[in-house]
Amino acid sequence: MKVIGLDHIVIRVGDMERMVAFWRDALGCAVEKVQAELGLVHIRAGSALIDLVDVAGKLGKEGG
Repeated sequence: MKVIGLDHIVIRVGDMERMVAFWRDALGCAVEKVQAELGLVHIRAGSALIDLVDVAGKLGKEGG
């Protein structure tokens, strides 16, 4: 097996503001969508999506 790319990554985070700032400001990725009610932020990194899941949010508390 040879990895040729990534489609979708999920990262559980404890400090959403800081992580969004890192991906957006330091790496130049765009915030694609925010689902505040779930504690979820979608970051566009080229052709891939990175989902930031707040551990204190609805999804994070469920373990997702």
